[in-house]
Amino acid sequence: MHKILVLSILIFFLFGHAHANSLKDIDGVKHSAKVAMQKVEKGKISELFDSLKPIWPIPEAEINVAKDQTITTRKMVDDRFGKSVGIQHVSTETIADTIIKIVYLEKFQRHAIRWTFFYYKPDNEWFLNTFEWDDKMRLLFK
Repeated sequence: MHKILVLSILIFFLFGHAHANSLKDIDGVKHSAKVAMQKVEKGKISELFDSLKPIWPIPEAEINVAKDQTITTRKMVDDRFGKSVGIQHVSTETIADTIIKIVYLEKFQRHAIRWTFFYYKPDNEWFLNTFEWDDKMRLLFK
């Protein structure tokens, strides 16, 4: 069952199918991930996905499918791991002022979930490229 609980939302998309707003700077990117995780911490998964739509340039239908899958899987996670007891920022990495990876930990009563956000800057503005969540804590260690 442990493997069933692992869900990664991986949507790799290179701009073109949907219009999205953007984030102007790295502080905006960091704030975006923090606000997203605050929604996760409160169990507001639907609001999480809705809040990311403006900066995530993929079709809304794809976002809605990912949202529905996440809501369903989160019910199993809550049953297995217990109540969410907080979030913690783990790391922020930047590659060549083009890609930012931000990692958070969501702590539960009996386990933890790793959340990873990837932002991409093709020119002068940042967009959410993808994000994923799973229980592979061992990957936090290098």
